[in-house]
Amino acid sequence: MVGGERIVEGKVRKIHTFVSKEIEYSNNTDGNASPEAVLLNGHAQCNESAMLAISLLNAVHIDCLYLSIATEDDRRHAAVGVPGKYNGVRPFTNYNGISYYYLETASDHDVPPVGECSFVKCELLETRFYPAKKEE
Repeated sequence: MVGGERIVEGKVRKIHTFVSKEIEYSNNTDGNASPEAVLLNGHAQCNESAMLAISLLNAVHIDCLYLSIATEDDRRHAAVGVPGKYNGVRPFTNYNGISYYYLETASDHDVPPVGECSFVKCELLETRFYPAKKEE
């Protein structure tokens, strides 16, 4: 899937492209589908697509954050925090001294791989760290 990419930013871009193109955003799930089920079904809620992206990124040795966010009307949204260096983009949060950038995984339109949270209100409620498997 990442086709020989060696740099973090390239791997993030390729995995984001896969998730955003192949997984349709849908509110018609129970919100508890595993990454495997999301791949089979081809649709997911935001938390499910975030966990799929985290699983794929961890598989290519990239640590991630699961981001739980309060949006306008105090709705909850899920996205992914990714490390790296992205020109012109501010880090969304820091964890253990490392900057993490906002990665939107649940969108029915084209969004940049890494960018600013597009909600009017984007308040970080919780983060969960998902360490990557170490290369052998």
